[in-house]
Amino acid sequence: MNFETVIELAELLRRNPRYVNDPNYNQFHHRLMAGIARQQGDDANAREHLRQAIAHSRSSEVNMMMVTLLADAGDYAAADVFIDDAMQQAPRNLLRAVAWRRDLQNLRAYVRELERYSDTQKLTQPVAEPENEET
Repeated sequence: MNFETVIELAELLRRNPRYVNDPNYNQFHHRLMAGIARQQGDDANAREHLRQAIAHSRSSEVNMMMVTLLADAGDYAAADVFIDDAMQQAPRNLLRAVAWRRDLQNLRAYVRELERYSDTQKLTQPVAEPENEET
């Protein structure tokens, strides 16, 4: 089954009256669409679908998807802002809130590690010599 077929089926299901107002299904739908967009290299569309997923319902999985999308693109500052905002949106249930914050702290550590690796790679890249043009 190709991406186009999956997208078509997901859109049909989303328009089903049983699911149209279900925030959990709509969040799942947008996570699916974001994953497909990311696989196709369309990060802007993936980011938009993740924003829509968050509007329906926050989850650790959506947090992970958004942070990895931003960090993999090298937008570490945006990933940090997203994590800071998500920290403020912790569930009310104490145990879930603890797990929520732990997951976000792990994502922040992931972002720091990617940023450190990126900085290391920049330092170890050879400097290109200017080409000597003969006139």
